[in-house]
Amino acid sequence: MKSHAKVLLALGIMFNVCCLSACLLKKEKINLDKVKLSMIMLKNKPKIDTAIFNKYIRQLDKKGKPQMLDLLDTLKIESKVDSQIIVQRRIFRLLGGEYILTEFNFDGEMIKETKLLQYYPEIQVKERIDKYFISFDEYYLSGLIKSRLIRSKFNFYVGKKYYYDEEGDLVNMVDTDEGYHFTYEDVLKFYVRKWKRLVDDDYGIPVKIDRGTIVNDNNKKYWSLTHKNEKTGLSDVYFLDSQSGRVFKKLLVDERVIK
Repeated sequence: MKSHAKVLLALGIMFNVCCLSACLLKKEKINLDKVKLSMIMLKNKPKIDTAIFNKYIRQLDKKGKPQMLDLLDTLKIESKVDSQIIVQRRIFRLLGGEYILTEFNFDGEMIKETKLLQYYPEIQVKERIDKYFISFDEYYLSGLIKSRLIRSKFNFYVGKKYYYDEEGDLVNMVDTDEGYHFTYEDVLKFYVRKWKRLVDDDYGIPVKIDRGTIVNDNNKKYWSLTHKNEKTGLSDVYFLDSQSGRVFKKLLVDERVIK
């Protein structure tokens, strides 16, 4: 009977910890469901319409300086109660030899950026998934997809990377999650349970969470998590086993002297 009660207690503690972790991630504005859906959508092979770029370039050439177009899209949203007129902003500009189309949501937050590179002929598209994750696509100038991936602002990729030739055929696929039974979701929950926040308080930028491999230990994979102590200015670096999530090494690093 006592052992049964202990099991129930342990399960209750685990449930509360999981709920706490999920709540903390939600507070940090991480939408894991949206990230997972985006990982599934990477399997699709989109094609970009280059005609819109050519249209904006012609408009920009006629405009002269400053080399920028401020575009407003007026959308009429109908509902059973009433209708709303919403303005969505886009900016097209020439900067450093690159044509850049930046799109904003209704709150003024950047949600998508498309670049036409001059020095390395291709089109790059970055699209916001949530506060910390973005999808990154590269296209050939023909409009056909060249590569697709998802990366985090913490410094690691998630899911699969897809690479295509100029005919649009898949030539390579790299699974960044392979060998990581302790997933990126587990790592984020570990971080917020221990340190509460995923942003560096000094600069407001995402903390450092990365993957790594120990070559001289049978290519053992691991996670590295860095947390800056606001009082001392020193950083705790934790190394977690990629399979179990066990902390196998801790370091105290003074990043102020690292160049």
